[in-house]
Amino acid sequence: MDGIRIIEHSSTSSLVCYIESFSEDLKNEIKAQLVSICHGESKIDSPSSIYSYKETLKEFCKRYERKSLNTKKGMIGELLSHIIIQNKIRLIPPKRTWTRAGHRF
Repeated sequence: MDGIRIIEHSSTSSLVCYIESFSEDLKNEIKAQLVSICHGESKIDSPSSIYSYKETLKEFCKRYERKSLNTKKGMIGELLSHIIIQNKIRLIPPKRTWTRAGHRF
């Protein structure tokens, strides 16, 4: 996905994701996954208009507007983390490490 850089910190076994730009690719992915993230996978193909992208975005914005600044940051962070994890991190192959018995896992 364009606009995202992932840095692996092997000393702490962690990844840091930097959103460098809100590329069209990232915007499209947010739009594509918003209903699934907010309502669950089973609602993506629901015929009910309450699960449409437009209605989901409207409801998200209503909830977002009433929150404190810290909560707003958390909401956006959680939304973006779902999208990044689903689309970026799963593409990183796991590192092979050795156990004490000499077997790889």
